[in-house]
Amino acid sequence: MHNIEIESIRNMVDASLAKVETLAYFVAPVQSVVEKKELESSRPLRVLNMKRHDTRTAIKAQLKTPKGNPVNLTDCEVKFTMAKARGNRVLIKREAIVLNESDGLVCFAFEPEEADVLGPMRAEFKVTYADGSTETFPNQGYLNLNFEADLA
Repeated sequence: MHNIEIESIRNMVDASLAKVETLAYFVAPVQSVVEKKELESSRPLRVLNMKRHDTRTAIKAQLKTPKGNPVNLTDCEVKFTMAKARGNRVLIKREAIVLNESDGLVCFAFEPEEADVLGPMRAEFKVTYADGSTETFPNQGYLNLNFEADLA
């Protein structure tokens, strides 16, 4: 991806921070206040609701260790995977954008054809470290998304 495209996506993500929600354990957005009680839970906290065809909403998350420390993403590849909640049919599997390596900040912006879905979805971020090892976030459960029909 070219630097201009990455910067454009970063600007889009910054413009849509109000739409970022707390997604799941170990994946906490930057602009949300997460109560300590919620962080100690091992189940998904909320469902991110979106309308079909909406591409302005980006998922911005901070990947954290089980102890709550940010994951260092230096020299790592991060992929976002989304599948239908029923049947596990993978609909998206592509690279996420690393916004800040040392703070574990990543985001994923939907392409128009990726947001042309309906119903409940499950998603996760998979980190491939420089040594080839992998780690999935959240490591228990999934990010839960729901795409509702739009009126037009």
